[in-house]
Amino acid sequence: MSTRILLLLAFVVASPASADSYKCRGPKGEVVISDTGCYGNTSTESVRSSEYISPERARQAREASTRNQAQLQGIENENAAYRQAQEIKAGQVQAQPVAQATAPAPITDSDAYRNCVRDVERQPASQSVKAEMIAACRTSGLVQRSSGISGDAVTNCVRDVERTAASGKEKARQLATCHGGDVKPEPPPPPKPQPSTITSCDRGGCWDNVGNRYNSGGGNTMFRNDGKTCQKVGNTLNCN
Repeated sequence: MSTRILLLLAFVVASPASADSYKCRGPKGEVVISDTGCYGNTSTESVRSSEYISPERARQAREASTRNQAQLQGIENENAAYRQAQEIKAGQVQAQPVAQATAPAPITDSDAYRNCVRDVERQPASQSVKAEMIAACRTSGLVQRSSGISGDAVTNCVRDVERTAASGKEKARQLATCHGGDVKPEPPPPPKPQPSTITSCDRGGCWDNVGNRYNSGGGNTMFRNDGKTCQKVGNTLNCN
């Protein structure tokens, strides 16, 4: 593209020059050649050199020069646009490695597991609960990768759990879940024992509907044969 500009410049600069000149004869008969005409009483004779350019050719040269100037301006505009595009592209290429360098590295499965175990072990839960949750942490990396959970999301979940007033056991379960641990739901609590129904009594105590013996302890208090303290309420016995 630069060669094209140089050629156009050479063509534009080479503008036609007038080749007209005048042969002047002075008072003493001497001959003077001038390109501005003769002065005074000297006689003038127009001399046309071998490089004479006709008016038509001069007009054509001017038109060609105008066209060349327009083409040159267009090329300069293209060059400016090209340089600007290259600068923008170079800036984008330069910024890309910076963005890649600042992006957090993807977490590995082993890192996800260690982070999960670390948060579980910090909780004041029993060793059996911790062992169960640490085993659940083995799926942390797989779950985070497959579900697209980001490291920031895990961090926010852990922070929210640690701010609660839940028990150590419950926090350990929730933290393992934050990391993607395979935490199984807790079994439902055992049903409350139904009050025993008194079926018969004697001077020392009573029997219930399942054959348990209750010895009188004074008032409505009775003691079951396994040592439990029970309260007599009507025809039933509530034992602690």
